[in-house]
Amino acid sequence: NVGVDLMVQRETMFAIGAIYLNGADVRSPMASPIYADLHSLFLGMRGDGVRTLQPLADIGEWFSCFDQVQLNEEEMRTLGDDPMALSAEMLRAGVSLLNVTLGAKGVAYIHAPKGDAVRTALLSPPLVDATDTTGCGDVFGATCAARLAAGDSVTEALERANQAAARNATYRGATSLAAYLKGGLVTA
Repeated sequence: NVGVDLMVQRETMFAIGAIYLNGADVRSPMASPIYADLHSLFLGMRGDGVRTLQPLADIGEWFSCFDQVQLNEEEMRTLGDDPMALSAEMLRAGVSLLNVTLGAKGVAYIHAPKGDAVRTALLSPPLVDATDTTGCGDVFGATCAARLAAGDSVTEALERANQAAARNATYRGATSLAAYLKGGLVTA
């Protein structure tokens, strides 16, 4: 199966990257902040090709590669039992913004700008009649990264990301989502 082979090869590349790259190797050529949704790093593959959640090896090395990290609640639990200790480890590694997406509960974030106090909050998403949550984390992450790059404050970027992800949940699949994101008129 070509798809499975490609996925296995991609995971092998990630594993090789964890061994040979460190945070400085990733960060040094980058002038702007690096945003990462760690979702794919948590996915392993069973012998039958089914993707499964697995622990992330060398987490400190991975965290040192990124300025802004997104993961979901289940992935956070996979890392360990104490979310505050894990958050502190990420901050020590150089992460300045940690977003933990919580589905219909929104996002919990920890923001530690250089030379400023650490801020944390839970931001609830708009209430919607969710039809399909597929891709909501991707929409959230893309919106957050784009809004931060455009100069929004962390809170503004996360609120916009929550709105976009909530809107995504009202669609089955990606039908009409592209038109909505481009500002077009969309009927639900």
